[in-house]
Amino acid sequence: MAFLFFYLFGSWVFVLTLSMGEFIFSVSYARREKFVLRYLLSRAAVLALSSLPTALYYVADVTTQNVVVSNLAVIVAYLMMFAMVVLSMMFSYREPFLRCLVSGTLGFLCQNIFYGAYFILDELTGLNILLYSALSFPAAFTLAFFLQLVIAAAVLAACYFLFAARAMRYAVYPMSPLSSVTIAAVALLFVLVFNALGNIFNTDSTMVNVFVRLLLMTCCIGILTLYVILVKDQFVERESAIVSQLDDEVRRHYTQMKETMELIDIKCHDIKHYIAAAGAGKGIAMDELKDLVTIYDTSVKTGNDVIDTLLAERALYCSTHGIRLTVIADASCLSFISTGDMCSLFGNMIENAVEAVRQVEEEDRRLINVNIRPVAGQVFFSVENTFVGKPVLEGGLPKTSKRGGGYHGYGMKSIRMIAEKYDGVFSFSAEGGLFRVSILFPTSAK
Repeated sequence: MAFLFFYLFGSWVFVLTLSMGEFIFSVSYARREKFVLRYLLSRAAVLALSSLPTALYYVADVTTQNVVVSNLAVIVAYLMMFAMVVLSMMFSYREPFLRCLVSGTLGFLCQNIFYGAYFILDELTGLNILLYSALSFPAAFTLAFFLQLVIAAAVLAACYFLFAARAMRYAVYPMSPLSSVTIAAVALLFVLVFNALGNIFNTDSTMVNVFVRLLLMTCCIGILTLYVILVKDQFVERESAIVSQLDDEVRRHYTQMKETMELIDIKCHDIKHYIAAAGAGKGIAMDELKDLVTIYDTSVKTGNDVIDTLLAERALYCSTHGIRLTVIADASCLSFISTGDMCSLFGNMIENAVEAVRQVEEEDRRLINVNIRPVAGQVFFSVENTFVGKPVLEGGLPKTSKRGGGYHGYGMKSIRMIAEKYDGVFSFSAEGGLFRVSILFPTSAK
């Protein structure tokens, strides 16, 4: 019976370290109500139920005395306990099965790194033999259990800072089903089979055994590194796709708006000539009528057709919503920026400014300043606006004040991406109630 206790002890340590390992990769997961209670109860249930696969492994090991059969039983037992932990995660988190499977697999890799570290320590120092020969069984067991938990905590802390914390920056989107299944299958099968082979071909050579464990630990670290790379690449790909789709919508909007503004310009031109010809001597309020149509006149000329068109449309909006828009711009030096990129760049800059100013209640503070000018062989490009509250940063960029979902927050990313595309220096500031987005372009940019 005492021998069975050692088997149970190993299973308990496995479940605890696996649970702690999956937790560091699940910190950002959506949690169910009464999460702490659910988490603790489910893990306690897994610890209790782990005695069943452990007992089966114990019977197979003791009765057959066959190293191959014993290691097959080990694989089955640990897979069963792994499945229990994943199911307990689904009981605690509001996340799909595949996402729980992936974080459980990552926790399994961390557990194996810990086990390798403890195995090497014991192999080199004979720690367990020293403990159980020098102390009573309860004391040796308690101290060994405590030492394993301390080493596990140190290993998991390192895994958190090296892998989990980095992955959390990019794990905004769940991995694809194929990637999730692949990384889980490869990690589980590789580690379990490698462990079994290491046990089957175990030798009396300490250095050989240490080398095998170091090799397994290195492979686990490699898989964790690969996961971080995959998550980051997926994040960049999806962000780029969303920004590209957002840019396409801005460009389509610009094309439609340009056509509309051209028609309005033509109509305004005809109306003013009609007023001038038909209103003479008939008592018509000529100044009032001219002011009414002048609001549609695209009088801002910056030297860049895209900026002129976008400014004309936004000027119309600002004038009807009590927003003072001032423009000091010589954009003739920005011809190196393509029409599509300029649509996205200035379209997002002016749209973000308008959205922020809309939140300002005091009418005398509702203002937007556009400043574009050549400076020492470069082009200074900025949009400045008043704002209320405090900007919230997300990924190093201010988060939009818009409500709801959609593409909110991607405008600033698009601005930065286009600025960097043309070797521009992007910056932003929020001081004294004024928010400014600035870009300094080299005129030699291509």
